Amino acid sequence: MKVLIITDNDACFLEVIQTAELFGFDENKYLDGTDPKYTANYADAMYVEAISHIESRGIKVLVQDQ
Repeated sequence: MKVLIITDNDACFLEVIQTAELFGFDENKYLDGTDPKYTANYADAMYVEAISHIESRGIKVLVQDQ
C-alpha cells in the first residue's frame, strides 16, 4: 500500500489540492460528477473530496499533526 503523509500546517489544504491535481483532480467537479456547492463548508468539502480523489487511486492519505 502506498501512503501519502501530509503535515498539518497552514499549507496543508493547498498541498492536498495540488497533490490531487497531479492525479487528475478537478476542483470544479466532484468524483460523483456533480459541481461543488459554494457554501460556508466549501473548503472542508473540497479538502475531503481531494483526499477521496487521491485515495481512489489506491494511495492512503494521512494528515499528521506537527
